[in-house]
Amino acid sequence: MLNQQVILDRYRVIERAGRGGYATVFHAYDTLLKRDVAIKKIEISADDLERARAQASMKVRPGAILPDDLQVTSSADLPEDPSFLDKRDKRKAKRTRTPSATRAARTETKRAIFSPIGNAADNDVAALAEQLPGVINGAGNAKIDAVDGNGVKIDLDDLVPVEPRQSDKNLPVINIVDGTESPVLPVIGTQNKRGKRRATGGANFRNEHNAAAPEANSLDPAFYDNIPGLTEARSAAHLNDPNIVTVYDCVVDGDFVYVIMEYVEGKTLAHIMNDLQNDITLDIIAAVFEAVSHALEVAHSAKLLHLDIKPENVIISKKGAIKVADFGLSALMDSGGHGTTGGGTIGYMPLEQMRRRALDVRTDEWALASLTYEMLSGQNPFRAKTLREAEAAIENAELVLPSQCWADIDEAVDDMIFQALDPEPEGRFDTVKQFASGMSALLGDAKAGKKQLAKVIEGENAAEEAADSEREAFGDGVPLIDKLGKRGSSILMHAFAGLAGAMMGVVSLLNCRFSISDSLGLLSSIAPAFWAILVVLTGLCAWKPRFGMPVTYAAFSIMLLFNHAWALGFIMLVVTGAWWWLFGRSSDEMCLATMLQPLFGAVGFAAISPIMAAVMLDVREALAAAGFAVVSAIAFAALGTGDLGMWDVMTSVLTAANADIAGNTITQTLLLTVSNPATWLVAVSWIAAAGAFSLLCRRGTKMFDILGACAAAALIIGGSIANVFLSNAPLMMFNLIAAIVCGGAGIILAILEVPDRVRLEDGEW
Repeated sequence: MLNQQVILDRYRVIERAGRGGYATVFHAYDTLLKRDVAIKKIEISADDLERARAQASMKVRPGAILPDDLQVTSSADLPEDPSFLDKRDKRKAKRTRTPSATRAARTETKRAIFSPIGNAADNDVAALAEQLPGVINGAGNAKIDAVDGNGVKIDLDDLVPVEPRQSDKNLPVINIVDGTESPVLPVIGTQNKRGKRRATGGANFRNEHNAAAPEANSLDPAFYDNIPGLTEARSAAHLNDPNIVTVYDCVVDGDFVYVIMEYVEGKTLAHIMNDLQNDITLDIIAAVFEAVSHALEVAHSAKLLHLDIKPENVIISKKGAIKVADFGLSALMDSGGHGTTGGGTIGYMPLEQMRRRALDVRTDEWALASLTYEMLSGQNPFRAKTLREAEAAIENAELVLPSQCWADIDEAVDDMIFQALDPEPEGRFDTVKQFASGMSALLGDAKAGKKQLAKVIEGENAAEEAADSEREAFGDGVPLIDKLGKRGSSILMHAFAGLAGAMMGVVSLLNCRFSISDSLGLLSSIAPAFWAILVVLTGLCAWKPRFGMPVTYAAFSIMLLFNHAWALGFIMLVVTGAWWWLFGRSSDEMCLATMLQPLFGAVGFAAISPIMAAVMLDVREALAAAGFAVVSAIAFAALGTGDLGMWDVMTSVLTAANADIAGNTITQTLLLTVSNPATWLVAVSWIAAAGAFSLLCRRGTKMFDILGACAAAALIIGGSIANVFLSNAPLMMFNLIAAIVCGGAGIILAILEVPDRVRLEDGEW
């Protein structure tokens, strides 16, 4: 059972909260300190682990110029961590140490830090400057060249040094980060009897032994320093502010990093924005802006960038407290090679972040401005599917004036927002503090907004508790859709796609004849080819419906050409290709919705296709899927029945053995189908049902889902009634019953809250 899972022999999982920023998120209980925590489990790519091992074994300073396959990009190396010293020896040294001994020890620490790169006297700053990269704190602005262990100079002109924190003046550590400012924060601690480090302040950074991956569990500090983003994650643990989610611990275990954080019981800003929609107030916007900007100011003062400010990373507690999560984790979560840019999110990162240029505090400022603009205008114009489209959206953005969205807001807010959203960093405010000082006066009352947020959370919790009580009265309290879960739903979806691919493959292959004697098409002439192609079509549809759908419809179109139905065959090829390129290639759900028409239409329930399109898709996509389902239904109706609701697999699965006869029959049935007014009434009812159902599902409440399902059912049933009165074709009454069943299925799915679940963001279900 999931609730019995234990992480790192210490944290008992309460629930799996989902995924966020390419990391698995757990709500867990710390059995040692008796408190709830949030845990992010972040997988480190094999390449990064191998590179870290190689660099650690070579004792290479991070930042040194290496071959491409061993390039170091993490922060500067640290001295040997004193937390690995034995407690007893440390206490003994403390009792016997004199002031002069303390100074000597400090001198030895400096020698330990700089000994790998030279033998200059400790008090000879000029000599030391000749051997170290960057600018030494306290040594003026003299440029320094890097040297390796053999004294050979290394060109590091493109790297930017960062001065150590004020609290670390006694540890003159030089930090080198590629184009960004991010401090190296040494963790001072002790070693307990189990050999695990317990820090006296900040985070613990330890390694759990794993026999399966002994190399990955080396206790050499250089190994940790060479894992991309780990130093930044460690630095985040030193941030202590009410508006920042506290990082307690960071553990490297095999191929994973576990980040142990403060557990905040509440909702994300993304969830609240989705619920409030136009009911969001200026006071709430002011409260969020003030909290996020303050959190960024605190982080920037500690030389730490966030680089992934977005609604999902802003959490509101039950008391209305606003906290920013994932500080310092962007580079770490990006190390898995998931295709992100520095851990950022399209829509909330500026051009320099997408183009991997040097980043500074103005990068976070742009993200904050994007978030604020979205709250003020109700939309984020910078969202896109690819980085190229996102860059174009920023460079060519036509933004609505925020002041036009509110009756009681000063027009000066427009200039403030647009300056912070300038595509070029030089055009923005120099700091987040400058941006915040001007914006805060133009928004609402932050204190009032905090109280309003608390009421929103309280109201949602009360509604959830009432819903839980209602469900418990009828069962075990867990909705059926949640028992199935997102994984189960995905398996079910792919299974139906595979069945649709198999059915269409059988119809297509049985009717591809090379001669009249091939009564069962390829099955008669080339049986091995029949089964091989059928397996490929089925597997492709089950694996990726977006790839399987165009292939199966292409096979169906080729079958029509084999049967000399030239016009319909070419029309289906062109329409399928155009629809897939415009809509289907990016969505498995859209392609599945269209494939449900021939699958269920084989037995008279084709209307399930527009219903499922509305359940799974937003309005535009649902309309497009329903439209293609109509085209597909007309093509299948031409095989014999002339009816959109049913193409009858029992009578229409085989065409005439003579291709000329088959082609004439298909063409004549096609003309009869498209000339029948009932066909277009049914087609309009399908498209209208999909649009109305999906539109009402946008509200995100169960009541509106049911209203949408009822509207869809009424439209589909109305189309079938018209079909009964306008057509003399057989089985019209059966089609009416089938329409009632399909409409009823939509209502049942709405009652089960399926439309709401499939519309949740990743990590929320």
